[in-house]
Amino acid sequence: MPTSSALCAPIHVELLNSDSFWRLRALGNEQVVAPAGRCFFPVPEFSVSNLDKTSKYKIGMFFRGIVDKEGVSPQDSKTFHPFQNSVESGNFWMKNPFAVNVKTTNNEASTDESSVYLPSQCNYVPVLKVQKVEHDEDGLLVPIGEPEEFAFDCAEFRTVTKYKNKEVAALKTRINKYATNCRLTGRKNKKALKTATGEQVGATTGPSAPVPYQLNLMTIPVPHLYSPQVPYYVHAQYPIVSWGNVNGGVYPHNYPMF
Repeated sequence: MPTSSALCAPIHVELLNSDSFWRLRALGNEQVVAPAGRCFFPVPEFSVSNLDKTSKYKIGMFFRGIVDKEGVSPQDSKTFHPFQNSVESGNFWMKNPFAVNVKTTNNEASTDESSVYLPSQCNYVPVLKVQKVEHDEDGLLVPIGEPEEFAFDCAEFRTVTKYKNKEVAALKTRINKYATNCRLTGRKNKKALKTATGEQVGATTGPSAPVPYQLNLMTIPVPHLYSPQVPYYVHAQYPIVSWGNVNGGVYPHNYPMF
């Protein structure tokens, strides 16, 4: 006779903005890493289902090293827990789609609680880790069983110190309307900013007008397209994610977007 645990459906995790990652992978996705830190972009957005509603879970993300064609096998990054309280009930996680906004750096000495170390010229894939936990007699959190890990091959990328593929940089700019403002802010870049917001992705009617997303990029083959409206971000411990929906929330400007 099957046990109650055997009757439970397996935990399911969905990468809500997988369409953006598929387009980037088709081009050979790159992620710029620098000593000062760069925001991993696109910011992964997740939804989780089939958790035990009353149990507690701790959720984090890390980058798994992938062996490249030259045989380079980088170590996995540390697990990043960006939320003010990464331990919540299963019911909370299932009701609240969330984004993991993490800073990456290629200077191991400069890493802190808000960043992870990724050396350049290495391949990685983001992995979401879901760990069931409970409090022991002393009130300390202890894991229950082994964590479940969910890797997303569509989001595989290579770390670089400078974009080698200009199409990747252009597509990232088109995906996120805030990316241009984050990268092109100095006097020397005013002309570039005007071009990027006017000629490249469509003219705006004012400084607050949204930059339209160019759907001509859909010509890139994508195995699966899914672009739901994510209600809101889970509030982060560090000032790198703000409340608001995915389309309307303001991305951080305290370090380069990508």
